[in-house]
Amino acid sequence: DPERQGRERARVRAETRVSPAGALATPLVLPGGARIRNRFAKSAMSEQLAERCAPTADLVRLYERWGEG
Repeated sequence: DPERQGRERARVRAETRVSPAGALATPLVLPGGARIRNRFAKSAMSEQLAERCAPTADLVRLYERWGEG
């Protein structure tokens, strides 16, 4: 019956809906193929760990650690 089918569709939608917090924890594949493990991404910014506009070993290690999660 149509009413029962409607209730079943609503139940399936409710069960498969991802909460906002759950969506942040889901991996995201970028158009270039890179995969972000969750929806938290850090944009590049100035950590003031450069010498003559070149990254230092400390800065490279810092971004590697952030990249590891």
